[in-house]
Amino acid sequence: MVDLLRKICLTIDFVSHQLGRLTRLSIFVLIGILMYEVVSRYLFNSPTVWSTEMAAMVFGFYFLIGGPFTLLHGGHVRMDVIYSKWSPRRRALVDVLTFPLMAAYLTTFMVGGFHIVNYALKFKQHSMSQWAPPLAPIEIVTLVGGGLLLLQALSFFIRDLYMVITGRSLV
Repeated sequence: MVDLLRKICLTIDFVSHQLGRLTRLSIFVLIGILMYEVVSRYLFNSPTVWSTEMAAMVFGFYFLIGGPFTLLHGGHVRMDVIYSKWSPRRRALVDVLTFPLMAAYLTTFMVGGFHIVNYALKFKQHSMSQWAPPLAPIEIVTLVGGGLLLLQALSFFIRDLYMVITGRSLV
């Protein structure tokens, strides 16, 4: 059973890490879009109607799909002044006790996201900008990002629960 839990955690970690590595390349796409707009607007006096919204969508992808990677590598904000002074077992206990809050938030986020994706697909929803791209792709990315973040949080919950019960690290 312990080996199965370890394998589950390591698989989730691997997926989060690899997606994060891939996602970080999208920042170059974002830079390219913004540079294209600046050159187009200021050198050729021909601004685009799509660049600002496309940049926001690429950044949304970067932020949402990169979230599990950030969680995996401890990049999210935490009250380290207190937390870092605790023993690993006490930190794990606090994390186990706070996991239901995170899980409830992400589950609610995903349920709402599912309804939003369903609506966007059913009614072929488009942005209300002049460019008017379909909204379903970025809504799907939002839903997937929330799911991946929940999986990464679950990976940490399994580890933390193991630490609380046994006093040893799972991985």
